Amino acid sequence: NLLLSAKQIDASDYLKASGGGILHKVLPFLSTAKEKVVARYSSLGTQIDKYTAEIQKSNQASRESIAHMEKMGQDVVQQYNALGVMILAGKVRLDELTQSYREKQEAMKSIAKEELDPMAIQELSKLEKFLDALGHHLMNLEQHQQILFMQVPQLDLMVSNAVKICQEFDNIV
Repeated sequence: NLLLSAKQIDASDYLKASGGGILHKVLPFLSTAKEKVVARYSSLGTQIDKYTAEIQKSNQASRESIAHMEKMGQDVVQQYNALGVMILAGKVRLDELTQSYREKQEAMKSIAKEELDPMAIQELSKLEKFLDALGHHLMNLEQHQQILFMQVPQLDLMVSNAVKICQEFDNIV
């Protein structure tokens, strides 16, 4: 709107209103000045056209970025939900294995040390290490889920700001 208003200025209309009159005939350098003013306003119109094209191109790139950020926001929400399902399944499995570990551990306590099977002791040790590793993996997944949770408002803010900038560009053009 601002650029269109500036572009609609026609210097030749203003110069015609001043007329040719006696001064124009007496002082020929006024016609040269008139040509310079008209040329300057014409080049201003050309520059405004160039700037308008650049602003429109930039505005289109901004709109594409907005669409990309909105898609990222949707992807982040999907990843957050998927991690929630994986974490829940992991916790259920961790609880099941922990219960199994405790049952095996209690069963071994009731057996005399000399009658314990070394393979069973080794299996119990491996299960304990696996439970520890699974617990750490679940904590990592929960941390990733928290990071994703924090990204959603940031992406929303970025989209909101980008939309406002595009609206300002629209008002300029």
